[in-house]
Amino acid sequence: MHQYEKAIGHYQQALALQPNQPEIYNNLSSAQLAAGHAAEAAAAARQAVTLQPDFALAHNNLANALADLGNIEEAAAAYRRAIALQPNFPEAHSNLGTLLIEEGYIDEAIAAHRHALALTPDYPEAHNNLGFALKRQGLPDEAIAAYRHAISLKPNFPEAYSNLGNALKDMGQLDEASAAYRRAITLRPGFHEAHSNLILTLLYDVNCDAPTLAR
Repeated sequence: MHQYEKAIGHYQQALALQPNQPEIYNNLSSAQLAAGHAAEAAAAARQAVTLQPDFALAHNNLANALADLGNIEEAAAAYRRAIALQPNFPEAHSNLGTLLIEEGYIDEAIAAHRHALALTPDYPEAHNNLGFALKRQGLPDEAIAAYRHAISLKPNFPEAYSNLGNALKDMGQLDEASAAYRRAITLRPGFHEAHSNLILTLLYDVNCDAPTLAR
């Protein structure tokens, strides 16, 4: 987190010298969002697109910040604006897909993630997000395949392992689910959701004994 705060300071100093540079505002927005300052990130991204209305990356950053703030409709509009300006923008397509999942538009979300992957097949986050949408659509086998593909592209991907564990658990493949959760926890020891789901999976497993639960 410290490096992001340091970057924020550098960008603010740069803006004091060059106050009308949309690229600097956009970079400031990215650093602020990474540091957890979503409101400030949204303000900086708005300034970037005010200075340069056709700045697709800044519209995407604005959408990311708005999504973090819970302004879902405005975020979706900003993602769509980024895509309209730059149709071959895989991150914007995938980000829009993730937002659509949250809104319950699963078919549209799947289409958005598939569009992102058509543009960039080796995009692990899009494979992971596609898997989540497929699971919500009631297609667990396809979801598992998507999660495994994400992991093959990015082996140190705790979210994908955790999502894989969820899908495997729902399929009754408890040993494999436990292994996926354990891997997620190894990669991110503070991953509370994975810890919780591992405990639940072990409790569901009738073959699980007390020493296993104690580990």
